[in-house]
Amino acid sequence: MTSDSSPKTEAAFAELMERIDAQMRADGVPILYRPLKAQSLLAVLLDERFVHPCPKRPPADGVFTGDDLTIRVERWCDARYGARLAMSFGPGKAVILLRGDPWVLNLPLAVGRFEFVASRSVIPFKSGSVPPNAPPSRINVVEWIEHLTPDLRSALTDSELADIRGTAYLALTTLEELRSLTDIKLVWETLSDHAACVRHIVEPPAHFGQAKWSAMQATEKILKAFIASRGDTFRPDHDLQHHARQCISLGLGVLDPLIVAKAECKPGVRYGSPTVTVAEAVEAHHAALSVCTTVAHWLLFERRRQTSHSV
Repeated sequence: MTSDSSPKTEAAFAELMERIDAQMRADGVPILYRPLKAQSLLAVLLDERFVHPCPKRPPADGVFTGDDLTIRVERWCDARYGARLAMSFGPGKAVILLRGDPWVLNLPLAVGRFEFVASRSVIPFKSGSVPPNAPPSRINVVEWIEHLTPDLRSALTDSELADIRGTAYLALTTLEELRSLTDIKLVWETLSDHAACVRHIVEPPAHFGQAKWSAMQATEKILKAFIASRGDTFRPDHDLQHHARQCISLGLGVLDPLIVAKAECKPGVRYGSPTVTVAEAVEAHHAALSVCTTVAHWLLFERRRQTSHSV
């Protein structure tokens, strides 16, 4: 099918989606990922661009292109699979501390060019494709904080807003890059440990020692992923500083030992000895994200370099 034969009616669109859905079932695509996979297939099939986030409105009558096509695909999948699609399609979640309390950043799927800001005010989102010479759309990362009350939002200081923006940008870029590298050994496990860290901090029964251990495991596994990617072997232990020095010797560049140290802990933290505070758990979580983004940047750079040399 080409863009000339794109659906022009509701019936034609429904028939197209049935064919796309059948193809995804045959290919073994999990239900959770079918809305995104359907958009990926249709982008090629119809020569369409799917931009996220898309407007939260009904599709325009008789329009089967642009934002309206994105809305139609997502609505079709919602109607077909309902609660089976309840999980977020974003890269994951992160935690920030606001006045001593942990709050969850629910990171969205963001496709396109954006400027990330942190504001107490609501910033209307302008959807759709951004022309090449136009400024990027602005996204307010404060909107990503789950269950943030209007009272606390209006009371946020400039320093807190800066921390929110920095943490949101670090978490989003890190987890997006890791998700693009899951074919590399231990990267999927790294993502799993990041998710476990967040759960242990914010979901009852919270356990900050387990959270710090998960942050250390995420750090350890991404360092070992780098070592393995260089064709070397790593020691089967939890010595982060040793693994970091080995990564540097293999060409990673500089890893700040102070940041690595913030993610380090002894196995006893899993049993409450020593006790870990919420601030220490969140600090370890952010340190793990920082180390992971350094390694992910290098792995992506190396992948692009190898691809360009093979062309």
